[in-house]
Amino acid sequence: MEDMIFEYLEKHATKIRKSTAVKKIVKEFRLEKSTAIKLYEKWRRTWCSKSIPITVEDKKLSLEDEIIEYAQNRSKNKRAKYSKDEIVSIMKLRFENKFTFKEIARETGIDLKKVTVILNKANSYGFKI
Repeated sequence: MEDMIFEYLEKHATKIRKSTAVKKIVKEFRLEKSTAIKLYEKWRRTWCSKSIPITVEDKKLSLEDEIIEYAQNRSKNKRAKYSKDEIVSIMKLRFENKFTFKEIARETGIDLKKVTVILNKANSYGFKI
């Protein structure tokens, strides 16, 4: 069931907001809203953390590659508080989709304080927020 919902979201929900996607899930699969929200947040995290194949045209890294590399380095730290998936999903939504901090928190289900901390730390490492 979860796989069917993820396939449906992959087709229809990559460019829409959370509320619209949740309504579609509830309508299409006849689920409770709370279940649909949890499934959407899980899908959004996995969708954001998918890596795009690297094409070597020049030696400069794309934004996608920089985000993934930064997330790997941050999550490997002994004192890391956040996983690679959390960092990648937050940063992708911020840089590629231009979401606000509150929208990112709503989309991923991650606490707003965590989102703020992760993006502020990324800003101090040279990413323009």
